[in-house]
Amino acid sequence: MAFLGMYRQARTAHVQSITGETFVSLGTHAMSGKNVFTEGGVIALAEGKLRNHMQLCRALKIPYNTGMSHVVLKAYQTWGADYPRHMEGAVMTAVIDRAEDRMIVARDRIGAIDVYYAWRSRSCAFASEEKLLLLAGVAGRRVGREGMLEMLLLNKTPTPGRTPFQDIRILEPGTVLIADARGARIKRYYSLIRAVKSCVKHDENAYKERYSEAIKDMLPLHPGAIWSGDSLQSEMILRLAEKSNGEMRVYWDKEYNCKLEKEKLRSLGVSMEGMETAIPSLIDILENTVETIGFPGSGFKEAYLFSALSKMKETERAIAVMPEKSVLSEDAYKIDTDKALMYLNSDAAHTLCADSFLADRRREMLDRLIFSSDSGEYDEKSERKAVWALSFLPAYSGRITSLCQRHSLAALSPLWDERVTEAFLAFGCAKSTCASSSEIQMPRECLRQLFSEALRISGDEKEPIYDFIDGKKIQKHVRGGCADINALLKLIQINLFFRLFEAEASI
Repeated sequence: MAFLGMYRQARTAHVQSITGETFVSLGTHAMSGKNVFTEGGVIALAEGKLRNHMQLCRALKIPYNTGMSHVVLKAYQTWGADYPRHMEGAVMTAVIDRAEDRMIVARDRIGAIDVYYAWRSRSCAFASEEKLLLLAGVAGRRVGREGMLEMLLLNKTPTPGRTPFQDIRILEPGTVLIADARGARIKRYYSLIRAVKSCVKHDENAYKERYSEAIKDMLPLHPGAIWSGDSLQSEMILRLAEKSNGEMRVYWDKEYNCKLEKEKLRSLGVSMEGMETAIPSLIDILENTVETIGFPGSGFKEAYLFSALSKMKETERAIAVMPEKSVLSEDAYKIDTDKALMYLNSDAAHTLCADSFLADRRREMLDRLIFSSDSGEYDEKSERKAVWALSFLPAYSGRITSLCQRHSLAALSPLWDERVTEAFLAFGCAKSTCASSSEIQMPRECLRQLFSEALRISGDEKEPIYDFIDGKKIQKHVRGGCADINALLKLIQINLFFRLFEAEASI
């Protein structure tokens, strides 16, 4: 699902070679992607799954077999810049109108599809991956203080809209990027937390029914498989299994105590397979996940999923992903910075000033907070819901989509239907924290590879992060058997990130 769009860029001819997909150019504007359509000086692009495709075709009076990008173009011609409000499902869309000298880029409501963008002066570009913007030459590779801290501290819940790169941002779910003669600006067309607040005002049972029906109706095409991990809600699997008529497989990690209703699944003809936690080369898998995801995620879980998807790739075409289990902490931004930064040298730790960074990020999140108690006072539970909706869910969804696409698998999730997620969040199902304090459970062979790589980095002056780490401390802890696995894993990820993206540290 590689896509790239450029607005008012002098060099557009090389866009096609970057993505390898269909390419359309209108002077200094261009788009490249799998689903691109052009007509009358307008280019349209759509990637993902448009849930209300049939309804839109009916409203626009066009044939039901009209392609997604063509539907988007007709929607733009009918509703103008407000067309994203009419798009439903896990789909990103974009339009460039040469006559109006305008570009519109919209991310889906939940954030299943990542959309990165960069602008300079009056030119703008967007892409499915950070590296495409770097290859196109529309953004610099500099990573500043805040970018370093995003990677070191906020791995599961990055600040909404931020990436490690100073010149690149990520479009938030439910927002539109508009670029025209006046410059570039962001507008919101959908807010999950506003929608959830509306849910709370109504009868809970009515929304539970809507939740169940949305799960049942969300997949006109049955998933070939479900990856459940350790976080499955059996109601979701059973309903999807009923719809699949036995043509579905369920995979889960064998080491977890999976509480699936196995007998009922077997009676529905669903085959099940527990997968071993076997990663032949941890560093190679980590390199593949960092290259695929870009912004380092939670690390070992993504590496394990990458390995599992490699096994599923040969037999499955589409998988449905269940919501990941999250940890509920007393304070969503209560992070032990000394522990997280324990392997940085004193100069780097002092320059980064982690505590002030976390305070700034917490204030930024509270500014977005719409959930509130009846008294109007600050509600800590509401803060955690906001963190989950604004940060954790989009980050998790984007990582899953990217990893599945790397293996040519179509990823689907009940949570990418905003009707499901509104109910899921409204009635207390979602929990989140910015960083789990629990130790990573890693097989012995993976630990050996992790320690070996940490020792190698700590003694190699050519490694990107060598100047920021305390090599002697790393060597002492690894050889003494008291190394912090979380901290080492994060440093290795960041080192891979700098190497793969040729990033330049500026702190």
